[in-house]
Amino acid sequence: MPKEEIQNIEKLHILKELQLSMKRLGIPHDKYKPLEEDILRRIEQPENVIRKRLRGLEKEDEFHLLAIALGNVDSITRLDQRQKLSTNDIVIPDFLVNVRILPQFDPKRKKFPFLVEVKKNKEGSEKFVVSPNYLRKLERYAKSNGIPLFFAIKWSNPVFQFWTLVPSIVLKGSRERRNRSLYLGMLDAINHDYMGFLLANSTLIVPKGLKVRKLWSKSQQGFLQDEELGFLVEHEISFDEKSFKVGADDGKEITKKITTSTIMKLLARGEMHRHDKKDFTETVFISDANYFLPLYWVVIEGYLRLRKQFQPVLGKPAEESVSYYLDNFTELDRNIIWKLHGAILRLEETGVIQRFLQLPSEFFPDR
Repeated sequence: MPKEEIQNIEKLHILKELQLSMKRLGIPHDKYKPLEEDILRRIEQPENVIRKRLRGLEKEDEFHLLAIALGNVDSITRLDQRQKLSTNDIVIPDFLVNVRILPQFDPKRKKFPFLVEVKKNKEGSEKFVVSPNYLRKLERYAKSNGIPLFFAIKWSNPVFQFWTLVPSIVLKGSRERRNRSLYLGMLDAINHDYMGFLLANSTLIVPKGLKVRKLWSKSQQGFLQDEELGFLVEHEISFDEKSFKVGADDGKEITKKITTSTIMKLLARGEMHRHDKKDFTETVFISDANYFLPLYWVVIEGYLRLRKQFQPVLGKPAEESVSYYLDNFTELDRNIIWKLHGAILRLEETGVIQRFLQLPSEFFPDR
């Protein structure tokens, strides 16, 4: 019986799993490099194409982690894109996602399943382009399963990066260019973004004048340490006579101090001012404008910073890869994420920051 041919997408996943597994085991790259090169040869594509497709898998992992981090997902399943039936009529999307509708829109919080195809716009472009034929094949699969299709698009330019979650019907209705591709402008994607409604994303407002102050000591023990400044003994965030403070001796749980301090650090905007005193060093940031930060960025950035710090404690080298942490996701990771959400909520209740839910323009037909 002839061997079943392994598709390129499977070989890419095998290559990715090999790289992650070797990192988890702490095996040096030179030990598995011959096997890696053998898999690369078997894919039979130029190396730059393979690297680009591997980055595509990393992009999928980034969205996967983003969806988990926002906390409104019941389940998210990566779909097997290998087709056992030989057909070119469909394309299987990347994920099947189940969420619960937010209580302000449905008190019963009924479940809502949808399919997600993860994409990235061309670097620096304000347009996302997709071929009509590719979109038709994706929608054919979605329609056959009775589940709506969304595109999770990562927008990138030299200044910033952000995500939108757009229903496929928006792309279907977009204008065609000369090459007959469908395209979606960046502003249209923002107007039709369902990240808030489905994934509970919101925007955090860091107001102009927000002050983030740290007090460091080289003699007194604190709850965080900096090689140059010493121990962090006090961390305070304040705005308009409202403030929230964590300190070395305030009796708060250590994990609450660390997660809250991490969020405060991410909210610090403007130029740093340093004041050296006899026994202490004070660092202060004062926001020079109103800043608008996506909730998913604050939570994921906080999670990655804390998770990296935990790696040596767990006896493993520090890692930068989203794919690595997603592949090793445990109860520890869930706890870090929920404590970060708790820290944001405490600061919001204090009144030093605000947030608003992002909703698509379909919710405001009169505007």
